Amino acid sequence: MRGALRLRQFLASKKLSQEEFAARAGVPGPQVSLWLSGRRRPNLDSAFKLELATGGAVKVRDWMKSPARAA
Repeated sequence: MRGALRLRQFLASKKLSQEEFAARAGVPGPQVSLWLSGRRRPNLDSAFKLELATGGAVKVRDWMKSPARAA
């Protein structure tokens, strides 16, 4: 999942813990762990918060499923 990878890279580059980032982004701390593990995707509201909190490094579209290709 692109979103999880990009968020992981952002956290590492800024040397932020999941808890620190969650507080900055205004999202629940446990959710960040679920997103990073790929077990969950953020809802639209949270995805926008993540995009804002990362300065656009992790975009809303990074969390969207790829559309199925037509045969």
